[in-house]
Amino acid sequence: MSQEFETDSLDRPGTSSPPRGLLLLFAIAAIASGVGILLYATSHSEPTAGKRKNLAADSANPAASPMAALSPVDMKQAVAWLQEKHGISNPSDVEIILAAGGLAVSAEDYEKATLYFSQVKTEIPRFGMTARLEQGVAQLKLNFATPAEQNLKAFLDAARSAENPDPSQVLDAFKWLTYLMSVQIRQEERKQLLEEQHAIELADPLDSKQLYFPNLLILNSPTGRARLTKLLENEPTNVALLVASARYQTLAGEFDAAIENLQKLRRSRLEDLTIVAALAEALVESDRMADAGGLLDSVPPYQLSEPWLLTRMRGELALHREKWNEAIKHFNAVLNEDPANAPAQMGLAMAYEKLGDKENHEEALRRSSIIAKIRSNLGSVQSDAAAACLDLATQCREINMEAAAKAFEKHAARIKSQPKVNTPPAK
Repeated sequence: MSQEFETDSLDRPGTSSPPRGLLLLFAIAAIASGVGILLYATSHSEPTAGKRKNLAADSANPAASPMAALSPVDMKQAVAWLQEKHGISNPSDVEIILAAGGLAVSAEDYEKATLYFSQVKTEIPRFGMTARLEQGVAQLKLNFATPAEQNLKAFLDAARSAENPDPSQVLDAFKWLTYLMSVQIRQEERKQLLEEQHAIELADPLDSKQLYFPNLLILNSPTGRARLTKLLENEPTNVALLVASARYQTLAGEFDAAIENLQKLRRSRLEDLTIVAALAEALVESDRMADAGGLLDSVPPYQLSEPWLLTRMRGELALHREKWNEAIKHFNAVLNEDPANAPAQMGLAMAYEKLGDKENHEEALRRSSIIAKIRSNLGSVQSDAAAACLDLATQCREINMEAAAKAFEKHAARIKSQPKVNTPPAK
């Protein structure tokens, strides 16, 4: 079965990758010469190995004079580049700093790029937004999750209030942020980003698959886990990363390690429901239902804002305790947020069967069967596969996922409207 990894999108080429992985669109305004907006393009690639400093502190404390951060050699190269490539003979400080940052990116010196981009304040029209985006991307290249997330979010915050933000930059920011959420299995937060991305019509089929089928794509991919390990090396006390690491352990069947790590985390964060959810998952999946029951009985009752995973674990515990109506309530709550959640749908079918509710039991089984078909076909839904998008739209309607159906129909129409590229036959 061909099926993509949910957390592999950073390294995958094509429209499913953040465009930043292919092209850095770097805007420079020639203020002094009045030339206008120029584009500086260079490819991004993975950072080279080497000693890396903590960039979170650097990013938060730009120099009193932005130019003070710039080395004389880099300043000379940036000025020369502006003159030679764009005829700017008297560049502003901002132009020089951004050019130096762009040249650092082209040399894969992401530490230096991060430092230079951090000198440009977000409030500076156009340039500040570009600096935040490039700073966040550079920090991701260096595997610093927290500052990267902060800067990407700062870019989006500025873009939301900007008069004419660059759509390609906005798309990049969404792609990188949703990638970061995927690696950390932060599905609720990712859903909010994806919904906004769809609302402004900057979504592709991969984005729609992540929005409408978050638990049908593979969560525990080797690439995602490897990336998380790198992020943890730089931020070993980051709770979100530690929880995600434990969830990868659970998904890989490493239950004892996951439980030990989550119990250790919970000692200092008793009220963190994300930790509770991950720990309950590890206990349920390892069939330690008594311990799972003790844990879930110790936390407040169900609330709408709690993690979907926690709600589903409540449903699993209710099934174990033969509290069928309670299980139905919890599984339906999960399905309200994630209609294609296969475990919740199967749990619902089981609860209805135990209640002797034949009609609802058969309906739940029907929906489970269609969800299974969707799962097996998701890999064929790509950015150039109109027929696959239409087939998926039909299946979505069979389980009343109307918004998803419309999204994939729109993707199909867009794909069909694109001019076909004739590839010459191989000699």
